[in-house]
Amino acid sequence: MGLLDDLKKIKVDFDLPVVSTVSKVATGAIASISQSTTPNKLEVTVNKPATVWERIGCSNKTLEFIKISLDDGVIDAKERAMLIRRAEEDGVDPQEFDFVMTKALEEYVKIAKNVITDMSVFFKTADAMANGAVKPDNKLLTSKMPGVLAESNPYLIASMGVVEAVATTISTFIKAPSKLNTFKAEIIRTINIPLLPEVLIDFFGYVNNQIIEETQRNHGKGIFTNVSESLFGKDIDLVPIWREKMKHVMTKAVMRYGNHPEVMGLLEKWRISPLKKLQKISDSIQIENFPIPQNASDYIALVKYSYEKGESIKTPNREAYAHLNSRLLKEQKRFVNLHPSVERIITENKVRTVNIVMSNCDNPVFMVELKLPEDLTDLLEVLHFLSTRKDLKMHHNRLYDEALRVFGSDAEAITKIRQFKPKNLFGF
Repeated sequence: MGLLDDLKKIKVDFDLPVVSTVSKVATGAIASISQSTTPNKLEVTVNKPATVWERIGCSNKTLEFIKISLDDGVIDAKERAMLIRRAEEDGVDPQEFDFVMTKALEEYVKIAKNVITDMSVFFKTADAMANGAVKPDNKLLTSKMPGVLAESNPYLIASMGVVEAVATTISTFIKAPSKLNTFKAEIIRTINIPLLPEVLIDFFGYVNNQIIEETQRNHGKGIFTNVSESLFGKDIDLVPIWREKMKHVMTKAVMRYGNHPEVMGLLEKWRISPLKKLQKISDSIQIENFPIPQNASDYIALVKYSYEKGESIKTPNREAYAHLNSRLLKEQKRFVNLHPSVERIITENKVRTVNIVMSNCDNPVFMVELKLPEDLTDLLEVLHFLSTRKDLKMHHNRLYDEALRVFGSDAEAITKIRQFKPKNLFGF
C-alpha cells in the first residue's frame, strides 16, 4: 500500500470556546473542528497531505533519516551521500532526490533566517496576553508561531510531532496566562534552532539579551509581587532555561563547525572555549599538561596562543607554554586534514627551543633539568648555541652524548649532530 495518495491524520484535543466553523491553522494544513460530547472540548483533526519525499517514493525509514539530517538546516557531503544511497535503495532516482533535497534546504533557509524575529514577535504577543493588553486568543498566538515550528513546509523538515506539542502548549497558556514563563520554557525547549552561522549569531545575541532582562526582572521584583507569588504560586525562572538552551545549541554548533575556524571565531564570544580556559590558568604544570582539543578551530587557537606565550621573554611560565606548544605540534597529524591552514599555522607558530634555552641559560636549575629536544632541528640549534658558550660546556657534553644514543640508528642525523661535537682542552 503506497503512501502517494494517503493522508496522515493528527488528532489534537484541547479545551476551546465552542466554534462551529472550519478554519485553516497556521501550519498550512486543513483542520476540521467539531464539538465533542464533552462541553467546551473540541476535537481538531488535521488532514496532512503526503510530503514530497513520500510522493517520490521514499520509505518511512528513509523519511526518518531525512528528518534527522535536515532538522538543523545544514547538510554536509557525508550526510548527502548517505541519504542518496538510502533513496536509491528505495528505488528513487538519485538525481530527482538530490534536486528535491536541494529545494528543501533552500526553502528551509528562507524560513530559518527569520526564526529569531519570529520568536521575538511570538513571545511579545504572549507577553501582551499575560499582561492583559491583548485578550488571550489561541488563533492569534498560533498565527505568530515561528516558521520553523510549523509544518507548512512541504518538505517535512520540521519535527513530526511539533505541531501537536505546540498546540497543546498554546492552549494551556491561553487558559492560564499567569504561567507565562512556563509557556515560554516549553517553547524554548521545543524550538529547533537552525545551525546556519548567521542564525546562530542572532540566536546567541538574542538569548544573551533575554538572560540580562530576566535577571534584572528577577532582581527588581517588589513586595507586592512576592506576596502575590506566595499566594498564587511562583512562575518558573527562565534564566536557567535560556542558559541550558544556549549550551545545547552551542554543543551542536561546535560539532558542526568545529573544523571551520572562521565560523567558530564568530561564536567565540558566547562560549567557554579551551583557549579561554587556558588563559585563566596560572599553574605551570596545568599549562604544560593542558588537554589537546578535539577540533581544528580550538587546536589552531591553542597553537597560536602557546607560541605567542612561549616566545615572549616577559611571559610568566614561558617554559610551560613552550612545552604545551611542543605537545600540540606532536598531534598535528590529527588536524592537518581537517583544515587546510593547519600545516601553515604549525610552521609559523612553532616555539623554538633554542630561544627558551638562551633566555634561561644563566639559571642552573633550568639547565640541569633541560631535556633533549625531540625534534632534530631544535636539537641542532640548541647544540650550536651551547657550543658557543664555554660556561655551558657541561650541559653541552650531556646533551651531545644523549643525542648520540637517541639518534644512534639514524646515520644522517648522527652526521649532523657530530658537527657540534664538544672540543677538548686542546681544541679538538
